[in-house]
Amino acid sequence: MKKLAKNLKFAVKGIALFSTALITLTGCSKGNSNTIKIGGLAPLSGQYTEYGLECKKGIDLAVEEIFVNIAHYAYSGKGGEAEVSCILSDGVITISFTDKGKPFNPLEKEDPDITLSAEERKIGGLGIFLTKKFMDKVWYVYEEGRNKLSFSKKIIQ
Repeated sequence: MKKLAKNLKFAVKGIALFSTALITLTGCSKGNSNTIKIGGLAPLSGQYTEYGLECKKGIDLAVEEIFVNIAHYAYSGKGGEAEVSCILSDGVITISFTDKGKPFNPLEKEDPDITLSAEERKIGGLGIFLTKKFMDKVWYVYEEGRNKLSFSKKIIQ
């Protein structure tokens, strides 16, 4: 169990690093004297700073939550593979997670009751709920023995 926890921590850090690098290192350009675009995803300075930071935080959270769910549940603790892909096209970033674990569509799960306190609320479901709230579109398919959960977010370029 300690080895699984250690591997999970390493994998989560790797995914977080991947998403941060994707967002901040895909290229730097200067739009005008008030806005600096970092990574071309969303400006982190100038008049759209708040949107850029919120976009980055939302994508980071979604990536971590979805990957952690795969690591915890897809293979019933036996280990397995997860594939992460990312496409940036026409101002929309799409990130997809694919695994060969047991079939599970998290979008069919009822949203948690966020009016309840953390102590009163059942554990689980908050990560996908937040992903649905922060992303523009979230979808799931199961085909050829693989789960594929994807999300997309319009970004400012």
